Amino acid sequence: MTDGLDQQIHEGTKAMLLIELDGSAAEVNRDAAIVYKICEQSGMLSFHSARDEAERDKLWQVRRAIHGAIMGLCPKWLEEDISVPPASIPAMLDALQALALRENLRILCFGHYADGNIHLNVSEADAPLSRARADLVKKKIYFETVKLGGRIAAEHGIGSVKKEYLGLNLNDATLNLALQIKKMLDPKGILNPGKIFPQEVWNRAYKAD
Repeated sequence: MTDGLDQQIHEGTKAMLLIELDGSAAEVNRDAAIVYKICEQSGMLSFHSARDEAERDKLWQVRRAIHGAIMGLCPKWLEEDISVPPASIPAMLDALQALALRENLRILCFGHYADGNIHLNVSEADAPLSRARADLVKKKIYFETVKLGGRIAAEHGIGSVKKEYLGLNLNDATLNLALQIKKMLDPKGILNPGKIFPQEVWNRAYKAD
């Protein structure tokens, strides 16, 4: 264990945490000691703390370098954005690891613990996913997410890419209510037409128009 800013990553590393604390100097020191103890009891391999803004920025460079690093592994990834209750993050990561082993995939995850947001990058073990494989893997990820009480979209929303899967998170009554509100505010369907709602539902709602 070290308390410094050596950016070398231990070869046994399976996960990295960036933990920020806020408050007075005394509060931060108190909470930092608690965080250190919890990490130590959890089997941490190394510990780095920032003592000023420059050192904080250096630690965050690890997070900022993720996209560049994964592009060096594979030129194209299936990118997904899901969320689960924070307490279910370990179970979701275990489910993703099991999926990767079953399907011979590479699944790299990073995100925000506080809101359960997990960003996923998925490829074959040594190549980008084909469209058919991407659709299959996407469905499997969504089903695992919903089983844990999660949502198929986090900060990036439903849009047009996930609209056909919206029923996994919303039952028919909720979906119809949302559509009624949409029609009240947009009776002609001219505001972002075809977005969010499954195409069949959209066509049925606006067919008379």
